[in-house]
Amino acid sequence: MRAWGLCLLILLMGCGAHGPPTPPLTPEERAGAEQYLSLGFAALPADWTPGWFVGPDGARLETGTLDSGSAKGTVVFVPGYTAPLEMYGHIYSALSEAGWRVAALAPRGQGRSVREGRHPEMGHLDDYADLVGDLSAFIEVQPDGPVHVLAVSKAGHVALRMAASRPVKVDRIAVITPMVQVRTDPVPSEWLGEIVIGLSRAGLDGAWVPGGRPWDNRRLFRDGAARARHRSLCNADPDRANIRNALFALTPELRVTAPTYGWAARTHRSSRWLSRPDNAARVSLPILMVTAGRDRVVDTAAASRFCVAAGTCREVRFPAARHCLLEGPPDEAARAMGIVLEFFGGPMN
Repeated sequence: MRAWGLCLLILLMGCGAHGPPTPPLTPEERAGAEQYLSLGFAALPADWTPGWFVGPDGARLETGTLDSGSAKGTVVFVPGYTAPLEMYGHIYSALSEAGWRVAALAPRGQGRSVREGRHPEMGHLDDYADLVGDLSAFIEVQPDGPVHVLAVSKAGHVALRMAASRPVKVDRIAVITPMVQVRTDPVPSEWLGEIVIGLSRAGLDGAWVPGGRPWDNRRLFRDGAARARHRSLCNADPDRANIRNALFALTPELRVTAPTYGWAARTHRSSRWLSRPDNAARVSLPILMVTAGRDRVVDTAAASRFCVAAGTCREVRFPAARHCLLEGPPDEAARAMGIVLEFFGGPMN
C-alpha cells in the first residue's frame, strides 16, 4: 500500500495545473523554426487539396486529398497522436507516385479537427468508439475501387480496433508502430491503468496528467543543444526530429501537448480490449504491421502478440528504428514505404 500511495501522490502533484499561455514567438524563434523546416521538411504536394469531413455525430474533421490521375485505388492515411497532416508530404508523394489516390484524415483532437478538451491543446478523447466511427464513415465515402488504410501509432490502434469490431469497406490495413498498448515500464501497464481510471472517475477526467501545459518549446529554435537533447525519445534524425515542434511554433492552431486523465483511462480500457486474443482473432483483413526495435513509446511486444493472434497479420521489425519511423531518417522511412507499397500492390484475395 505504501508504494501505491506514493505513486498516487506523485500522480496527483500538479494535476490540472498548467503554465500561462505561450507568448508569441520572437522574430529569432520564428526564423529558427522556418530555417529548421527548410532543412528536412517535405512540404505538402502542390496539388494537395484540403477539405473537411463531418463525422457520424457531427464532428468537423480536417481532411486532405491527392489524386494521382488514373489511380489504382485509394489509400486512407491517418497520422498518430498530436501529428498534423502537414508532417507527411513525403508519404503522400510516395503513395501518389506509386499510383494511389490519397485521402488523409486528421482525427478529432488534433490538426484542425474538432478539439474535445477543456483547453484546445489537451490530448483529450471522449470515446475510442468515436474515432472508430469517424474512420469507418470516412472510408465509406471513398470512391469505388480498392481502399487500403495506412495508420500510424494511435491511429494504428483505431484501425486495428475497427478491423476487429465491425465490417468495413477496406481491402488491406498497414499500421506503423501501432499503439496496441502504451509502454509504461518499469510500472506495469495494468496497475498504472487502474490508477488513471480511478483518478478519472474521481473528477480529474478533463485534467492534464502531471506535466501537461500549453505548448512552449520555443527554446528549441534558439538553442541547438536543447534541440539535440529533445530528439532522443521518438526520432534520432536531427534534421527531422523537431518538425512537429517547428510546425507547432509557426501554426498555433495545430498544437497538441500532453493527454488528460480521461485520455489515459480510455486508452487503457481500449488497449485492454484490443489485447485480448479472442478480439484480435476477429480480424479477417490482411494486416501489415511495421514495428520498431527501439520503440520507447508503445509496447512492441504487445503489438507482436496482437499480430500473432490475428492470424492474418504479418509483422516486419526495423531493429534499429525508433517510434517515429516515418518521420525519422529518410532511408528508414523509404524502406518502410517500400514494404507498404508492395503490400498494397499485391494480388487481391
